[in-house]
Amino acid sequence: PFLNTEVAWDNSQQNDQFASANIYDNKLKFAFKNVTTVFGSDWLRVPIGRPVYTVDISRLMTDKLLSPAETGEQQLKSNGTVSSGGAMMMKLPLSNANKNQSFTFNAGYQSIVWDREKYIYADYRLMKDFSNAVYWNAGYFNGWSAKAAENFLSQQGGDLNLASNSMGGNVSIPWNKFYYLYTDPIYSKLIRSLNDLPYQPFPKGTRTMSFTYSPGNLSGTAIKKSFTY
Repeated sequence: PFLNTEVAWDNSQQNDQFASANIYDNKLKFAFKNVTTVFGSDWLRVPIGRPVYTVDISRLMTDKLLSPAETGEQQLKSNGTVSSGGAMMMKLPLSNANKNQSFTFNAGYQSIVWDREKYIYADYRLMKDFSNAVYWNAGYFNGWSAKAAENFLSQQGGDLNLASNSMGGNVSIPWNKFYYLYTDPIYSKLIRSLNDLPYQPFPKGTRTMSFTYSPGNLSGTAIKKSFTY
């Protein structure tokens, strides 16, 4: 697109810091125990899974295409027609209209929607479901001796799917590695903390949104504007 917008991830602010410490850092920690975590919606994420590209500008209105006389573009002679360049009309965001899940910045008949909390909350729920599923599946082996449980699980093939959601998120572990996850005291403590973790509601505050206009192969200068939500 000609116009690119972004609200940078900022670990000095909530909920970015909450999500980094309790969701995305934990993804890396559990990977050492062969737990595979996929949060889904890959196109809006950066490495580790943080949902950075969650600004939706599809509701912004555009002007009609400029004519060659307005752009100074030379019109080629042909049997058909040649399209001229275009211009985007945009007003800066003024106010937040929705404090839950998405943040909508209304500017007359135009709006910009910031969906970061929606994805953070979905990722939080996925990890909570994962922790609950570990407890539920480990409970099946209550009363078993450690040797019997280890021998039984080490012979199982395939993966144990522990959690999933409608966004394509999924958490799984090979069955033959599950024993070593739920019996590890360090990871058991981490799973317990996830299970007890309350969600940190997205706080009111001020952020900076960057706007970059890049027509064709040209790269425009980023313009940064602060907004309050």
